[in-house]
Amino acid sequence: MKLENYNQFVNLIHNKSISFVGLGVSNLSVLKMLANSVPKISKTSKITIRDKSDIKLIRQKVENFSNIVDVNSIKFICGQNYLSDIYEEIIFKSPGIPVNKLILPKDSILTSEIELFHSLCPSPIIAVTGSDGKTTISTLINLLLKEYGIKTHLGGNIGVTLLDKLSEMSPEDQVILELSSFQLETMPNFKSQIAIVSNITPNHLDYHKNFDEYIMCKRNIFVNQSSDDLLILNYDNEITRKFADNSHAKIAFFSTENSEIDKLSEFENCCYLKNNSIFLRKDSCDIKIMNLSDIRIQGIHNVQNYMAAILAVMNRISVTDLRPIQKIMSEFSGVEHRLEFVCEILGVKYYNDSIATSPTRAIAGINALTNTNKKNIVLIAGGYDKNIDLTEFAAVIAEKIKYVVLLGNTKDKIACELVKLGYTEFTLADCLNSVIDIARNKSKSGDIVLLSPGCASFDMFNDFSDRGNLFKKYLLEIN
Repeated sequence: MKLENYNQFVNLIHNKSISFVGLGVSNLSVLKMLANSVPKISKTSKITIRDKSDIKLIRQKVENFSNIVDVNSIKFICGQNYLSDIYEEIIFKSPGIPVNKLILPKDSILTSEIELFHSLCPSPIIAVTGSDGKTTISTLINLLLKEYGIKTHLGGNIGVTLLDKLSEMSPEDQVILELSSFQLETMPNFKSQIAIVSNITPNHLDYHKNFDEYIMCKRNIFVNQSSDDLLILNYDNEITRKFADNSHAKIAFFSTENSEIDKLSEFENCCYLKNNSIFLRKDSCDIKIMNLSDIRIQGIHNVQNYMAAILAVMNRISVTDLRPIQKIMSEFSGVEHRLEFVCEILGVKYYNDSIATSPTRAIAGINALTNTNKKNIVLIAGGYDKNIDLTEFAAVIAEKIKYVVLLGNTKDKIACELVKLGYTEFTLADCLNSVIDIARNKSKSGDIVLLSPGCASFDMFNDFSDRGNLFKKYLLEIN
């Protein structure tokens, strides 16, 4: 959906039938925007709201706008059959609903809150995607630009909708959008001045038909870029490295592999490690940013996150004054639920890495905390099954984990892989509190208890943050 201005959008929807498929944060923001901008929109357009949840709950959400929306004019289709017989002309899809579950009329327009925002945004956009690291990179870019005095707007998959902030934006501002494969799936026309792909590994295979479809969705972040734009890629990830061959944009790579330094020499802009320090090459000039030992957050994956953020801001900051970058890197303690230190009880340190909803993410967390001299991590793992291969995850557990407590739909699947490897230091549990109690009993002073599930949370929790918050709540009550 391409729009020149908001009036064009108003004309587009006038007297049209509109469907909101899923009434979560994103579609609620669209409804609110339309209601505020087009008086009694439900009388000028025929609105249907489709959601799997109970109709009373969905109706209650809409009644919050009853002063500007005629609730009684809206049709509600809720429950298990909410996707049946879609007939509307314009469909706003929530990110978590797969396109392949929708049977749409031939001439209908399928769009979303994030696509509408993109069409109307007056500010330049830095877009961030990837299997892991999106939120940390987006947050770092936001902090760095603010430190240099630039007005920013952070939103997207990070959980913040920016539609209601459009009136506050100007061409001098900077928008940072975190984008998931769910959001990019319906955005073939997306274009940003700067795009970042942190890494690509198998993920969300319960949602996408296969890994190739997942990759194609991620590609939408850069396919429309021109030679005036910048694409930032992880050189250490084979898939993202090859993205450079299919891009028209300028390329900037980052790498934490010392063996790749020579291969990066041909690029005018890149970020790399040398002598345990981060270096930025800008316009073929190499600049030392800071030593790894001065970075507060742990893990080589977080070094990559910093590199991506530095490359994203390099054209909007002065490389002659690196103090703001160094300040953020030395003070930033990470984003909640990402290798978050919770507390220490009887000499045992507890970490919440609930965001680790994929094996690669969990492995990164394990590697960040692994003691090379001994196995001292008691791991809490398992959860909702996204149809991802768990063999590598099991191999890392067998190699580096002292004991693992398994939970959720995938607990038997992981246990089976561990048994194949001859690893028997595990217990299966049925609830989070039991898991924590078992982990406490299996740990001693000097050990680490790490919640890094390697799986999604939807089998037992609302989302990863709900899982992480309950983990922290129980621990703090004990402490």
